[in-house]
Amino acid sequence: MLSGSKGVTPRSLNFLQKRGKVKFLFDMDGTLTARETLPMIAAHFGVQAPVADATIAAVTGREPFDQSLRQRVAALGHLPVDEVSRLVTTVPLHRLIVDFVNSHRDQCAIVTSNLDCWCDALMRKMGCEAFCSRAQITGNHVIGITELLHKEDVVDAYKADSREMVVFVGDGHNDLAAMCHADVAVAVGFLPGTPAASLAAVADHIFTTEKELCVALEVMAAGDL
Repeated sequence: MLSGSKGVTPRSLNFLQKRGKVKFLFDMDGTLTARETLPMIAAHFGVQAPVADATIAAVTGREPFDQSLRQRVAALGHLPVDEVSRLVTTVPLHRLIVDFVNSHRDQCAIVTSNLDCWCDALMRKMGCEAFCSRAQITGNHVIGITELLHKEDVVDAYKADSREMVVFVGDGHNDLAAMCHADVAVAVGFLPGTPAASLAAVADHIFTTEKELCVALEVMAAGDL
């Protein structure tokens, strides 16, 4: 049995019955990154809006995520897009997890509600597929969100291919729907307030260290539990 596992659950039985190619979908902020990027942006540019507090409230489920994200984007949208994008490429990463992604690029994708214009450069460094929310940009500034990504939609798209077992890895309340839709749900708790309490009821595995998570991911990549 994997460390951090609840044992044989209905969904893990499904994993055994449908062994084949595995697709790993990763949340970005707090899962691949060792900091939440929006508070990092706010701090760097001296934005006075309570972006950090709003981020924690959204991640833990105390505030509706979609509403919170739009408010935080409104607070940061006046910042130059190119400068924000460069800053985001410097965010500290969970190196062991990123190494796993780099070693299994064809099996991995990043799924984030963060904005494409702020995250694209970082996503290219990761070297795998990536899905983000889409920003409306005018004059190097974000003036709104044209398409807010719902992570469960990406899960469903991959599951439409019955040969793919979908494993979703995340840490926040906004990952709940994606985890419910995934074949295997993995919750991680690397940052304060994570994993969100709501994930405990649906997660097949819960990990609080990178090392334990990556051992489990390698086992899953090999088609076993």
